[in-house]
Amino acid sequence: MKVSYLLATSKPTQCAEAQINRILSLEPHDFEIVVCSKNEDFKRFKNVKFVLEETVMGAGPAFNTAYKHSSGELIVLTTDDHILPLNFLDIFKELNSFDVKKQKCRLGH
Repeated sequence: MKVSYLLATSKPTQCAEAQINRILSLEPHDFEIVVCSKNEDFKRFKNVKFVLEETVMGAGPAFNTAYKHSSGELIVLTTDDHILPLNFLDIFKELNSFDVKKQKCRLGH
């Protein structure tokens, strides 16, 4: 299952680098990182799909824009000020449990 990590940020690239590096350091899995920002410096990251945020209107519209450019089956919304834990991928065990699989919509936090 491919995971799309959507990162919305209006800060300089160094603020989001810790989150990008954390995602890259997780156990091997199929994923993409989609960054929506007004800051075009994110184009220099070879492991990131950059989407220009046309108008800065907050994280909600930026996540929606990033989502339109994502291709994952599982969407993870993330920011540059809350770093994913190293055991983040353990959530897949819960998502694949019988009780969760029978649900129409699966959300986690």
